[in-house]
Amino acid sequence: MKKSILILLLLSLISLTASSQTLNSFSVGKKQYEEIPNFTLDYRLDSLLVVKNYPAFLNKIYSKDRSALHPKELYSAAVYFDEINQPDSTFNYLSIFLKVAADDRSILFHDYFPNLKKNNTYWPMIINQIEKNYLKVIPDVENKELALQIFYLTIEKYRTELPYADLSIQQWDSITKKGKLNQQRKENIINAINGIIEKYGFPTMQMVGKFAVYQSYNILEYTNQLVKYYPEVNQAFLKKRIEPELYAQITDKYLMLKGKKQLYGTLFRTGTKYDKKYPGTFILSPVKNFKELNKRRLEMGLITIEEYVKQHKNENLVIPEEYYK
Repeated sequence: MKKSILILLLLSLISLTASSQTLNSFSVGKKQYEEIPNFTLDYRLDSLLVVKNYPAFLNKIYSKDRSALHPKELYSAAVYFDEINQPDSTFNYLSIFLKVAADDRSILFHDYFPNLKKNNTYWPMIINQIEKNYLKVIPDVENKELALQIFYLTIEKYRTELPYADLSIQQWDSITKKGKLNQQRKENIINAINGIIEKYGFPTMQMVGKFAVYQSYNILEYTNQLVKYYPEVNQAFLKKRIEPELYAQITDKYLMLKGKKQLYGTLFRTGTKYDKKYPGTFILSPVKNFKELNKRRLEMGLITIEEYVKQHKNENLVIPEEYYK
């Protein structure tokens, strides 16, 4: 009984604070959509929530100044309030999270907030704000609708790559169901990217912005469509509508898939004949006319291969000395 009273008291206090707190006191988080993320930032639940120690979790949240809460804490609080079906508080914490988080795609990626999703008022507002946040970082693109379509495709791609992303706990042991779900998603992604390229050609910087262009490349690679659509990429580059750096990466990947040597030295790999000499490293994949590599790289706006390896020394990249002979 005492525990229940404590929870209700804390809920009342937090909800009261939430309704009176303005968002203006929170510093705006820098969104990372224009970078090349390899994954959606995973705001995992607070460990106290995992063990369902709700009084301790609420005490921790309430003991902090609201503007000092970490995005993870805001996200976890929203998940908790949704679990107990408190839509006002769920919406409030998610709204703050959307303002300060570096990457808010986790709201769409994870299968949380089932109660808020049933709310015809709050959930559309959350979706609208997520889309607005993304479009703010690409204000001058020609086709915002297409940029958003690719934005959602990347989320579907992440869902197929990370198992059980939207399955409930009761479904985690269903390998067959997960496999069928991911296969269906992959087929949907293939159909979508095919439709996009057939209608618009390969998406370009001017058309959809940097993030969507890089993600379009990742989707083509993921769906094994890169060789098929490389001519479209080449045409976009010739029209100066793709960054030389990205074109170099795509070209090297295309050549590798065709069983040829790369041109620009953007690819490293493990499992080569140099493994015994350079154990635990990533070896520069074979390069055509290695002596001219840096000249080609500079023409594409890339630093020399030696400078690149030096900048990424923590990644154990190696250029076999045999390449220089």
